[in-house]
Amino acid sequence: MPHEASRVREDVPTSHSLLHQRLAEIGDILRDLPPTSLREIAQDCSQRFSQSNEKTGVHLKRLHEHLEILHLAAVDALVCTWLPDPGYMPSRLNAGWVLKRYYAYGEQGEEPSADIFAWERWVIEYGFNYELLEMAASQQSAEERGYVRPLPHELVLNGACLDVLRRQRFWTKGASAGMLAHGLLFVDLDGMLFTPQEYEQYRSQVLECALAGHPLKDESTEEGELHAYLAWLASQNKHEDESWDSLTHLSPQMQSLAYQLAEQIDHRRIKLCVSQHPGTGEEVIRVIERHSPDNDWLLWTQDHVSLWLEAYHEQAL
Repeated sequence: MPHEASRVREDVPTSHSLLHQRLAEIGDILRDLPPTSLREIAQDCSQRFSQSNEKTGVHLKRLHEHLEILHLAAVDALVCTWLPDPGYMPSRLNAGWVLKRYYAYGEQGEEPSADIFAWERWVIEYGFNYELLEMAASQQSAEERGYVRPLPHELVLNGACLDVLRRQRFWTKGASAGMLAHGLLFVDLDGMLFTPQEYEQYRSQVLECALAGHPLKDESTEEGELHAYLAWLASQNKHEDESWDSLTHLSPQMQSLAYQLAEQIDHRRIKLCVSQHPGTGEEVIRVIERHSPDNDWLLWTQDHVSLWLEAYHEQAL
């Protein structure tokens, strides 16, 4: 499910004085948590670093003493587990590492690196969720990144960038699969964090509603995106197309749409087939450009056909 973000300052501490400043900021945020949430965090740490609940009391005690330092130590352990420093193999760090870092940061005043600060800020920003950190970090390949530890913002597509991507390349570049292939693991929509797959489902719903004539409130769509979406649907179809002859076996409504298309297209350029919707499996019309088979669209409503024919007659296809 998407994760909601809170608003956290963007500066990253770089000096000993700023370390104390950041710890104070973390403390101000975490002290607003109710006792039940603190116990849940303590239990989460016990399960995550000791694989049992027996250390819950120990972690709870440290949370009451210096909750901001325990949080920093926990993030350090998770980041170093999944994104180890150069020369170290990934290995799950346990409660001993957390305790070691707790004393290093708290008593010795050791300063974490800027990337540890960036990750701890991200965990707080998205609901104090250690599982989210593990999910993000565990999907990173040290070899592919040249053993450079990624920063959270490199994995998250924010709303401004997403708006450009949605209008230009989201569907034509493989939708969620394309995002994952480029190392993007989350989409931030107005403070809500989606995985690429969740965003794909959400955007599909927006477009389906627009195509059905019931656009969602506060959600804009453009004809370019609608065409790209229909083409992407066609590319997801794994079933072998049937010939034009089989169009006569479609439902009366689908036959009507097929003949509407057939009367207005150049059959030397465009081919009509029966295909199947990749989600529902229902029979739909597939429109293919003969000389560019990758240019194809799935159509199954009057709105789809009208939209496609409008672009066809304007030579936009």
